[in-house]
Parts: sequence; structure tokens; C-alpha cells
Amino acid sequence: MSASKKMPATKNWRLAGEFGIDYAAGHAFDPADEPLLHYPVAAEKAADGSYLIVDELGVEKSLPVRQICRTIRLDPSGQVVFDSRDLGIHDGYGCLLDDGGMALLRRTRWDLLLLSPDGQRRGRIDLSRISKLQPRFISATGRGSFLVCFLRIAGELELAEIDADGRLLWYLPRQAHGLGVVGSLQRLDSGAILASDEFHHCIVEIAPDGGTRVVWGEHKHPAMDSRHLSSAKSARRLGDGRLLIADTHNHRVTLSDADGTPRDLAPVDRRFLAPTSATALAGDRFLVCDSASVVEFDAGGAVQRHFGGAPAQQQWLSFPRSLDVSKEGRLLVADTARNRVVEVANGKATPRPFAGATPLFWPRSASWLSNGAVLIADGRNGRLLEVSDDGTPRREMSLLKSIGPLGDPHHAVGLENGNLLFVDSDLDLVAEATWSGEVVWALDSGPPCHLKDPHSVFLHANRLVISDSQRDRVLLTRPGGSEIREIREFSDRGKLYRFCGPRYAEVASDGTLVVVDTDNNRILGGTLDGALLWEINAAAGSRVPLMRFPRWARMTDAATLLVCDHFNHRVLTFKAK
Repeated sequence: MSASKKMPATKNWRLAGEFGIDYAAGHAFDPADEPLLHYPVAAEKAADGSYLIVDELGVEKSLPVRQICRTIRLDPSGQVVFDSRDLGIHDGYGCLLDDGGMALLRRTRWDLLLLSPDGQRRGRIDLSRISKLQPRFISATGRGSFLVCFLRIAGELELAEIDADGRLLWYLPRQAHGLGVVGSLQRLDSGAILASDEFHHCIVEIAPDGGTRVVWGEHKHPAMDSRHLSSAKSARRLGDGRLLIADTHNHRVTLSDADGTPRDLAPVDRRFLAPTSATALAGDRFLVCDSASVVEFDAGGAVQRHFGGAPAQQQWLSFPRSLDVSKEGRLLVADTARNRVVEVANGKATPRPFAGATPLFWPRSASWLSNGAVLIADGRNGRLLEVSDDGTPRREMSLLKSIGPLGDPHHAVGLENGNLLFVDSDLDLVAEATWSGEVVWALDSGPPCHLKDPHSVFLHANRLVISDSQRDRVLLTRPGGSEIREIREFSDRGKLYRFCGPRYAEVASDGTLVVVDTDNNRILGGTLDGALLWEINAAAGSRVPLMRFPRWARMTDAATLLVCDHFNHRVLTFKAK
């Protein structure tokens, strides 16, 4: 396939606007400053009023297990009095000891340092003989021992309890459980271990013999209602039996009473964006790690202390996955985690009505049809829907006659002939089909294309442009699978820009091949012959300058680019300089 006759232009881009989160006024912001906190995941308050905070770094990197983190200690006035990086430790995950000292896990050294309150080394525990998996985090039990989580990838983890001399007290091998990714551990008075399984969206108790039972949420079933969780990263059982949960991807902290009645906790002046840790303090206060900040507040919601970035006062979007713009300029966004589709205009997101008998469940994409209706890939419900302006589902397709039921459709567009062009990631499928389920043609994991986790498809000059995410490529082919060519990178004067997990690709009106290089946190523009034209890897001037797992991009014209910044819950607008 040859490139477009009209050669697209090289561009430089500037951030012209962002929509998704409204931040509180009055917080100083200088994009040139290094923030105090990046992605705090644990916080404790010591008896002397100081705070110990674990701050993950490099969160923009797509790795099964990130290694870079630091532990800092703030005095009661908020001044940094200890930073593990000052010791030359760039992988230090810490927790408080009963005497006010600290334990510091060095992830890449497989050891645990015991430190005095002022950071002087008092001892070392070797962890390399306990597990060959990398130690991920530690927590103190309050009885002179530590719980350690060892993790390689989801589903491959081991848990251990050791005493202050390094003796192994309890061990759970990887073959003895069905856990996915554990975000927190707490030893209970009963001898059981309370664990947050963020990968499986539930809180479990682990018996000493390794048996598990779910105590909150539903295994492998994320949802927004009060009885379900979405990637909850921490859980604590309080002394009175209540359960405190940082329900991360549902943007909330939940406190369940002893009788199981849940209620949300939050300061009165802000909304949580991605709470990763919640701890109860004396005096019915709570300490919560949120996106780039740590906040202490009382049961009435009054803020006592705040460290880090500006709090969010309004969150319009939650993990947006796709966007589309009509000929009239109406911006449509799949607000996936809130199970809705919204129109964005004048600084607000207005939900489109939906009157179907079965509510939407993680709509992966939404696009305008020529008749003014909206086409929705309703992912977790395994269906494609045509929905009118008043919310009435006009047509639905959930079964392919020659293949079977849809799995998890991620993207769908309407063709001029009235058929559907769609991607089903769960089935490794790209196909054209009628609304009645008749398959015109299909490409899957077999020959000739060998797709694996495709996420999007775009039709350009009777050729398909497929983002084949797990094969780290953009595939170009004719419908049915002839004239196949793949692009795995763009090049610029000998430098390669290799794709990693691309989730969307399209050819813009000026001939630019736009690739959302998701796992590299960037948007690339290039030619169909593989030459790089431009790269966007940051939102310079924003409070959140780095993109995190962008999922979609659309060049509405040669000088305007819209981006769905998925994990930052926003839509970015870039203009060509």
C-alpha cells in the first residue's frame, strides 16, 4: 500500500484545553516545580504527629510491577525530614514501627532495612530465601512482625509473615490461592489476613491454612453500586468491626458498619479521584492517599491536613474510552466507568438518555451515525446498540449467526451500506456484519491476520486500519484479509518509535496515520510508509503534565487533535503551533 498522494505535514503541538476535572482554586501551581507527591499509595501517622508516605514514581510506565518508589516522612508542619532517596534508595517502600522507627523494603535488593525514627540503620533482613518473586510491599502487623507481598504478574504472587529477626512465621505459596494482585494486607486478631485483591475487585480474608473467602465485593465483577468494587487497592478492618476500603477506580472511600451497611467518606471540599489507601486515625479521623495528594479529615468531612496537589472539586468523566465529533461539532464521549455516554460542551458533560431495559455496562465506544443516532459498543453486556436521541434503543446485535454471541465489543462504526464494522477484543475479532447477525467477512486469531486483543478498526480508502494491541502493531489490510501489511514503529532519522499496546489508530483527513501508543503514554503521527511526523508525550502546562494510558485520538482538522486520556479522566485538546 502506498502513502497518500498528499503528504501530511510535520507538526508541533501545544495544549489548548482540557476537560474532565475541575480543581480547587487557591492552590499554587507552577508546571516547572517537581510535585511533593506523584502517586502516594500508603500513608500512616506516627505518635509524634509526623506522617510516613509511600510515593510511587514512574506511574506512567506500563510494567507488570513497577520498582521505582520512595518513602518520605513529614514533620507535623509538613516539612520533609526523611526521603529514602537521600540514602541512595530509589525502590524503598516503608512502614512505621511501634517505637516510631521505620522498616524500608528495597524491592530490587530483596531485603528489609530497619531504621530509627531519624533514618539511621539498625538492622537488615534478607528476603531472597523466602521467595524468588520480587517483594512488592510490606505492612507491620502490630505484634513485632511484617507481612510481605511478593509479586511477578497478576495471579503469580506469594505472601509471607516474618518477625523482626527474619524468621518465617507463615507462608502462602503461589499454588495455594486464587488471588490476582494484592494491594494491601492486614493481620486480624483472629489470625486471618485481610487482603484487597484489586485485580479481582474484591476484599478477601485468608485463613492460616490458605483458604479464602470474599468479605466485600464480587469476585471478577467490578461495578459502581455500593456493594461492588472496582480495583480497590486497600482495605482495613477497624477495631469495632467496621471495614474501611479505598475503592480506587470507583473514586470513593467506603466505610462499612459492623452490620454491613456502607457509606462513603469524603472531605466536604473535594472529590476523590483515585484513592489508593485509607487508614483510620484516633479521634474518628481518616488519612487517605488520593491522586498526587494525602488528606486527613474528620468524620464530619472537615479537612485537618492536606499534602500535595490541588484537590478536585468536580470530576466530569471516569475512565473515558472513546470520543467522536459530529459534522455539527458535537463532541460525544464514552464515559466508560460511569456506564454512560455523554456530550461535552461549554465545560460540562451532559449524559445522553438511555431507556433500554438492561443498563449500559462499560460502554467501550460511542460514535455518531449518519441518521443522528448513536452507535454504542456496550462492552461488558456483549452487544452493539443503535440509540436514538431520546434514549430509545432502535436496534441491537449481540449474536453472530456463524460465530456465536459477542464477547466484549470495544469499537463499532456504521458503514454506508447500513452494516456494522466492529471489533470484539474478547473474541480477537474484526468483522463486518448486518444488524441481524449475518457475517459478511471476519478476521480473527487465525490466518491470515492472527489478531490478538484488537481494540479499534478504521476504514480508509477501502482499507482497514486495525490497532492490534497485544501484538504491538497497527495492521493495514483490505476487508476480508488481503494485501496485509503491518506497522510496528515509526522512524525518524534512524530513531525508531516502537509501538507498545496501541489501542487506537486512524488516518486523518490530511493523510496522517494517528496512533494512540497507549502503553508508551503518547500519541504518534506518521505516514503510511512508517515515517514519523510528530509525537505528543506530555500535556505541558497542565497540573497533570503526563498522559496515562491514552485510549483514543481524533484529528478534527489539520490543526486540532482531541485525546482521551483514560487514566487521567479527561479529554485533551491540542492545537498545531
